[in-house]
Amino acid sequence: MIALAPEGVSVHFHRMTARGATGSLEGQDERNRMMVDNIDVSIELLAMVKPDVIVVAHTATSYYLGRQGEADLLARLQRSTGKRVITAFGSVVRSLERLNIRRLARMVDREDAEAVFLSGTGMPTLPVLELLEQDLGKPVISSASAMMWHALRLSGIGQLIPGYGRLLTLN
Repeated sequence: MIALAPEGVSVHFHRMTARGATGSLEGQDERNRMMVDNIDVSIELLAMVKPDVIVVAHTATSYYLGRQGEADLLARLQRSTGKRVITAFGSVVRSLERLNIRRLARMVDREDAEAVFLSGTGMPTLPVLELLEQDLGKPVISSASAMMWHALRLSGIGQLIPGYGRLLTLN
């Protein structure tokens, strides 16, 4: 993510609180609950660096809470910090809207798909987006590319970032 940041833009991270074994579906609900229950402290600490936008990059938070639960969480966090707070899931949705995509393939390309969403939990997806787009002839996005695009645009930064897929070259 830092490699995508234009000059003058800083990226800050804070790990969400979760205990227990990772990399397994076993105990995932408990870890998700723990992250959501402790997210206020994490967001409060991030807000101290005075960012323009805070991104909750953990996609499972969105799945766990559902649409209304996520909306309620974001509203609460925005009220408590005075900062715009968005999610990875919401960023993907906005990027699909911006690319005017209505049919999406996940991980495997289909002829009728207008774009491909590359899901790579724990894998570096950014370096391959441009190559896949050239090979497939259609947009390829990941949560990481969508989050950076959305956060930059919400911050009023329209600088294009070539080499990481079509999305990052759009205003």
